[in-house]
Amino acid sequence: MKSLYMMAAAGVLMAAPCAHAQQASRSPDPADPAVAVPPPVYQSAMSGYSRLPQEKDASPDKTWRRLNDALAAGPAHAAHDSAPAPAPAKPARSAKPAPAHDAHQHH
Repeated sequence: MKSLYMMAAAGVLMAAPCAHAQQASRSPDPADPAVAVPPPVYQSAMSGYSRLPQEKDASPDKTWRRLNDALAAGPAHAAHDSAPAPAPAKPARSAKPAPAHDAHQHH
């Protein structure tokens, strides 16, 4: 049993120098103000936008009107019902009065 512990300890001691022998990072120091960085590149969020085929010839106001009319013709607010929500139920009152606090029976 003692030899098993000795072999385990020897393995740990032999592996420890290997863990510190890693190569140093070749990337520049991020805190160094003299490091050259590439200039920022602007890319519009709308660069890949393409209009729907039915929108190609229509002006934006006509497209909006058509979509708004289509939405208004659908059910009331899609997933929302127009009926009001039921009122929450009132808790039933107990016929027994609450015990007096003077007794301090729970202490």
